[in-house]
Amino acid sequence: MTTLTKETSPSDIVIDSHSLDAQIWALAADDQWHRHKDALILLQQAHAQVREAETRLAAKDRKIYELERLAATDPVTGLLNRRGFEHFCAQELERTRRHNTPGSVLVLFDLDKFKEINDTYGHQAGDACLKKIADSISHKIRTVDAAARIGGDEFALLLSHTDPEKSANCLNEIRHALNSLQLVWEQHMISIKASMGIKYVTGDMSYETAYRAADKALYDNKRQRQLMQKSSLRPPATDASLQIRNLGTTTHATPEKPAAGLASFMLNAL
Repeated sequence: MTTLTKETSPSDIVIDSHSLDAQIWALAADDQWHRHKDALILLQQAHAQVREAETRLAAKDRKIYELERLAATDPVTGLLNRRGFEHFCAQELERTRRHNTPGSVLVLFDLDKFKEINDTYGHQAGDACLKKIADSISHKIRTVDAAARIGGDEFALLLSHTDPEKSANCLNEIRHALNSLQLVWEQHMISIKASMGIKYVTGDMSYETAYRAADKALYDNKRQRQLMQKSSLRPPATDASLQIRNLGTTTHATPEKPAAGLASFMLNAL
């Protein structure tokens, strides 16, 4: 705090509301306060101006924060959008490289036959399906993870600071939830199902590389599911051998001889 005296120079005065409060009270408490009347008036005026400036700056900071949040948020689901998700992934990869910690699991999935839902029941029903999925996966992940709608019926998850084995239970719950959701819409029951691609991301890997690998796994899973449905066979949850390979392991599994850990997760039936 700087108390005003005859020797006080303008550079000694700290202009903030707290120091001004103290200086005003110090002058007002002086028995000879009338000798400082002009200074007291100036301080009071400065106090009001500083308070107003602080209020404006706080409001501007809140507005900037809200605009940044909206710029990174999908308006339909409330999840991160592509921009927000890529920013989160970049930060997570940098943390992994800097601290040499376990990597992350990148999950991509999109809805099966989502266009048919929109065409049959309307886009409001489609949006309701997207919101239901967002609500479901939000309850399956931790606060340190991220969920996003990256476009249309495409979603992404990043399970942070984990590895394939540790994340197997969470992935199994997510896979089950994505293929067992139902939406009641105008007396119609809409079944929601999704195809999934997974990639284990390490610190020496770029986001773009991990995304391409997960997207390839997603495409292969969707194609397999479509072929199995056309042949009227009950499809497995994913192509286990492909998914495990994409996660960076050398283990391969088939429905007849499942491998341990993540392989058994992948082979759970829909």
